[in-house]
Amino acid sequence: MRTTQNPNKDSRIKPLERVTVLVVTHLPETKSAYHKDRMSVISKSLVSLLDNANIEINFIVWDNGSCDTLRDYLKELPIDSLILSRNIGKTNALKFVMRGLPEGSIFAYGDDDIEYFDDWLRPQIEILENFPQVGTVTGYPTVIQGRWAKHPNIEGSQIESGKFIPQEWERDFALAHGREWNMHYANTLNDKTTRITYKGLQAYCLGHHCQFVCYPEKIEPLYNWSDRAMLPEQPIDKEIDNAGLYRFSTINRYARHIGNVL
Repeated sequence: MRTTQNPNKDSRIKPLERVTVLVVTHLPETKSAYHKDRMSVISKSLVSLLDNANIEINFIVWDNGSCDTLRDYLKELPIDSLILSRNIGKTNALKFVMRGLPEGSIFAYGDDDIEYFDDWLRPQIEILENFPQVGTVTGYPTVIQGRWAKHPNIEGSQIESGKFIPQEWERDFALAHGREWNMHYANTLNDKTTRITYKGLQAYCLGHHCQFVCYPEKIEPLYNWSDRAMLPEQPIDKEIDNAGLYRFSTINRYARHIGNVL
């Protein structure tokens, strides 16, 4: 039976911020060689994200079956929505969140081992809002990601090809991925990066799956539900290309991959 009405029945909720940022975390234990230092990596990632966003965001952390050490830490952070679930996989968490966002939202995603620099969101959103046919924009330009980028054919744009990305950034990329620098340098020696200029804005023609911004209604349908904890990432790049969308990066570096050790 019901004796009275819920006093909050006619109350109004605060609308979500237009920009939603999601990080998917996963730290099942802290003893193994891979995970033993990851607590400090995740902490650095989340703190740098919050400290350097510089705009109002709806911040969501989806934790995929982590140990109590991480979950207790997450509960102390200024997170708008903390989702604690069993490990449903990175792709499924992404798809769940993107599906639930209101029309007109901007969605930003980052792995839990990304470091963010000052004002990292605004320049990515500027490209997203002003370039046509944008799929994703990242703030993490690297030479090798240009190999899988679709070169745009945008009326009124100017295209250049060259060695634009600083070697220092590539050294960071190699270190974070456990690649010996001389081998990585030799492997990318002949790679060039495509730079596009459109209506006074510049971007590189490349994309990253570890950190990006997008319009969720364009990208969510391209992700498939999966029973794998982590899917290969390049198929989603191809899906974005096949949908007639472009993947861009900022000219300056606003994020970088840390790895599993600071």
